[in-house]
Amino acid sequence: MLKKMLKTIPFMILILALVGCGGGKKTAKVEKLTVGLWGGFWGDAYQAAAIDKFAKETGIEVELVTNVADSVALLATEVEKETPLYDVLWLTDGEYRIAINSGLLAPIDYADIKYADDIYEAGKGEFGVSSEIGAWGLAYNEDVLGFVPTSWSDLLNPDIAPLVGFIEPDFNGGTMFNLAVLAVAAGGTEKDAATLGIEQAKLLAKNGAQIGNFGQILSQFSNGEIGLATLYHQEPIYLRADGMDVNFVMPKEGAYPVTAWMTMPRNIPDNRKAVAEQFMSYILSPEAQEAIAEAIFSAPINSTVVLSPELAAQVHPNGPEEAQSMATPDWDYTIENLESWIDLWHREVVP
Repeated sequence: MLKKMLKTIPFMILILALVGCGGGKKTAKVEKLTVGLWGGFWGDAYQAAAIDKFAKETGIEVELVTNVADSVALLATEVEKETPLYDVLWLTDGEYRIAINSGLLAPIDYADIKYADDIYEAGKGEFGVSSEIGAWGLAYNEDVLGFVPTSWSDLLNPDIAPLVGFIEPDFNGGTMFNLAVLAVAAGGTEKDAATLGIEQAKLLAKNGAQIGNFGQILSQFSNGEIGLATLYHQEPIYLRADGMDVNFVMPKEGAYPVTAWMTMPRNIPDNRKAVAEQFMSYILSPEAQEAIAEAIFSAPINSTVVLSPELAAQVHPNGPEEAQSMATPDWDYTIENLESWIDLWHREVVP
């Protein structure tokens, strides 16, 4: 019997060794993550609210690379390497969809993402998970405007056109939706952006609306020159901190979701992918989500987070019900056509 057992032991050792190496996720200990994210106020807030705490609690060093000029181009370079430098890269909504279409991202294994069941659907993607959510809706100054807006269609009221600020469309965040907003305001859908949206944009310009880039419109709000514009929900909070009586409303047709995507390069090794997903899970924890919301006034992507009444009244979407009321963009259609919409804008609206 003993002889039979001794013959079996080498085979068992081999099996255990193979099982221990299964998938390669634990073949080498990961002691450092390299994370690409936006710098400035946003990056500093994330670092203080969550990233430094993750490093302290896990013992895993996190090297932060900020102010990446072109994240999609960087990813394209990364996936050509035998082993990528980056483990996690934050992408905007537009960058995320372009990266997916270019085949640059590793799929998310939601079995390894803690709190996955608590994340709003708008923040759960096959190749990325959002760390926050915001709303692109209507910012207004009631004293300047004379009423509280409720609908995208309020942008088209010719009586207040000189008090309307309109940000030119581009690939950055909510501004990519602005022509779709005008199409919806006029009774169409986002697929009418190139026709109805452009037509309404020309009417806005003709009627004296203030058209400019993001910074120009914010400046005009600060100076009291305009009373209504499409903006992120955070901007009125910052303007109020500077003494301006500017508020935010989710239009009845549905505000557009704006998210920040945590992603991984397509060729990330399995052991590093496991730790990258551990990092993402930490960012999604209720404690981290609350700290991030308090720092930058983003809305938690984790639906279970309960904010203080004062903070909850300022962020959008404020809870699951408001999140469900948001518009559901056709991302593929928008990304596919956005460049041609912008070209039309510069040819027909603001040459």
